[in-house]
Amino acid sequence: MKINEQVLLLVLFLIPFCWLYGQPQSKVINLENNFNIQEVSETKNYVGVKAGRQEPNFKYTAYVLDKTGNTLLEKTGEDNRYMIQAEAVEPLNYFIIVQQGYEGYAGTPGKDDLIQAFDIKTGNEVWQTHANALRYSVSPDGKYMITQSDVTMGGPSGSNFTIMNLENGTSVSHTLKLRSWFAEWLDNDRIVIALQQIKNNPETKSYYEDLAKKNKERNSLIDYLIHQRMQLSIELKMRKVSQQEYDAKMADNTQKYDELNKQKSEVERIKNLHQQKPAIMLAASKLMIYNMQTRQKELEKEIYAPDGMPIVLGSFSNEDLGTLSVEPSTQTIYFCARKENMDVASSCLVILNKMLSASVVTPLAGMRLIKLKVEDELFFIAGKQGTQYVMDKNTGGLNRTNKIITKQGEITIDSDIVKQPMPIKTYIRNLNIQQKNNAIEFSVRKEAQQ
Repeated sequence: MKINEQVLLLVLFLIPFCWLYGQPQSKVINLENNFNIQEVSETKNYVGVKAGRQEPNFKYTAYVLDKTGNTLLEKTGEDNRYMIQAEAVEPLNYFIIVQQGYEGYAGTPGKDDLIQAFDIKTGNEVWQTHANALRYSVSPDGKYMITQSDVTMGGPSGSNFTIMNLENGTSVSHTLKLRSWFAEWLDNDRIVIALQQIKNNPETKSYYEDLAKKNKERNSLIDYLIHQRMQLSIELKMRKVSQQEYDAKMADNTQKYDELNKQKSEVERIKNLHQQKPAIMLAASKLMIYNMQTRQKELEKEIYAPDGMPIVLGSFSNEDLGTLSVEPSTQTIYFCARKENMDVASSCLVILNKMLSASVVTPLAGMRLIKLKVEDELFFIAGKQGTQYVMDKNTGGLNRTNKIITKQGEITIDSDIVKQPMPIKTYIRNLNIQQKNNAIEFSVRKEAQQ
């Protein structure tokens, strides 16, 4: 046999093996019934995944994976606890799991919020604490976490703004006293905090001031008329006035007294109408930047749209966006809010720089906007009238495309991400994560193999 024929046979023999090992290798994690991927997070070498269900009872499992989809650690949360966070903290090689407490019921005692740190290599618990677990944010360097508790859900009483040292789970002292806030790390030392301010309703305040004045005048007149009746009775007994004069003056007194009582009834009616109006109303939200190292507020500013309208937090939530986000690479702040005294239809995304100046306000009415994280960059994918767009972060405009331009180049995102009820909002360059029925499938992205 000639040498070229031997080579040809060898190539033909190896082709099936090359094809097999050249294909993306998938890894699968089987889930319990009705489990869904709730959250995905990424660090340099790790991927954190939280999966779970809410019905018929809260139940969650958290995983730490490497960048090829190998499971390094698996932890199941306590029954009936809502798991808020499951995130790898790479500098410490910890896996942080945060679970919310709950109130007692039917004689069953409640449970406090629970935060646990596990060593990724050994799987052992390093520390746990029962302080604060409603909102959280980990610093870019992975050393600290800010948290908030909900005292109505089993959380600890007292100040509910906590800065936690993730190395040992202890609290770091600070000078802030906050009860309702949203916060994110601006960098390793500074925290940006959103606070909702309130003010007196001018209409209600003016009415009650006028009402107090009128009540004072009316009560003085009533007191005078009562005193006049007593004086007339004395004068009649002492025969200083005749019966005819007495009757005439008492008739005049009674008429004025009845008129004042009619006024009182009308005032009460109007008062009941005004009591249905709020005595206070939302004012412009305030953003502040707090330096954890110096324990000082570096900047405070009320937030207004470029058109001068106050921006307020409002009483709605957006799970796809979150209320406050920071892009670490640019220190751009994204504030999901709404314009003053408008309903949810006026919700908007406000884009601010690190000096807390608003440059863009994008209306969100009739739109679903999803925050997609790619390493240290944020992108916003919009769904409007069945069409998917990518938001221009400089102008707030919408571009009809499924491609985003990152610092590392162009990537293609799912063309129907805004139609998914629970989309994965972290894009991992070399690892594709999909949920198929009751399983999570991990595979190497095609572009990562090239």
